[in-house]
Amino acid sequence: MSVGGEIDRFDELLQVVYGEIHRIAANYMKYERPGLTLQTTALIHEVYLRLHDKGISWESQAHFVRIYALAMRRFLIDQSRKPRIRNPVQIDPSRLTEIATKEVLPLEETIALAELIEKLAERHPRAASVLELHVFGGLTFLEIGEQLGVSDRQAKRDWVYARCWLKMRLEGQAS
Repeated sequence: MSVGGEIDRFDELLQVVYGEIHRIAANYMKYERPGLTLQTTALIHEVYLRLHDKGISWESQAHFVRIYALAMRRFLIDQSRKPRIRNPVQIDPSRLTEIATKEVLPLEETIALAELIEKLAERHPRAASVLELHVFGGLTFLEIGEQLGVSDRQAKRDWVYARCWLKMRLEGQAS
């Protein structure tokens, strides 16, 4: 398919899954610092500009949503890192339960968690995706399973693995 065809497909896919993309973007925005001028729709548009002309071959709607969600999170993290120099932040391992219940984390902890997810992705990409989609995207395990092409039970197992891995890393930070 030509690049022009890929761009047309991008626009078509975005129209089909816009509601889901908007819901994920809204969940991401919950974690942003108060007073941020970027709104949910603007986040979607910023990522649109980044992905639109890339000529990516989309395997499915789920693949499109995953890539778009990842690009939105990366955009927000990049924006958070720009204006300030920050000291390393340690997340208290006892807060994993709060993270799992989608408490809005302070910006520094959100960035630290995102960095840990990137490290987890090097070892176990699917578990990192489950963690990211559940915590940052607010998706249920059934929705995550659909996005990743696995059962909701497998998504839950990956969640358990990711939480255990994260807890071990966080306890290692604390010592």
